[in-house]
Amino acid sequence: VTGATGKTGSLVYVMLKEKGVSVRAFVRNATKARDVLGCTKCDASEGIFVGDLTQKGSIDAAVKGATALAVVTSAIPICTPGPGGRPDPSTCHYPGGALPVDVDFHGGKAQIEAFARASAGAAPVV
Repeated sequence: VTGATGKTGSLVYVMLKEKGVSVRAFVRNATKARDVLGCTKCDASEGIFVGDLTQKGSIDAAVKGATALAVVTSAIPICTPGPGGRPDPSTCHYPGGALPVDVDFHGGKAQIEAFARASAGAAPVV
């Protein structure tokens, strides 16, 4: 599950774990993985792989030997709260290197390409 510490990704990861599925998480931050996913070591020994989808080859270890890939990544804007605590759209921006084209297009493409290489095209992408 890529994006496993996000809102949807964490739900997918936890649901699969609860069903007894051997699942791996690809995350950007081990500390956040510890908080969101409840891992202890938050490393490959627990099926947690830390990397950056915008970096070529970063996901390769996570997909090696995998039989399916759940792509649950997304570029997320950072917004300053406005009146009533709601995000003020006029303040929204994306961190450097994390524009939708970087994460959603190039990152999505990198995930599928890495998975296809690792599975020789024999496994599904969700």
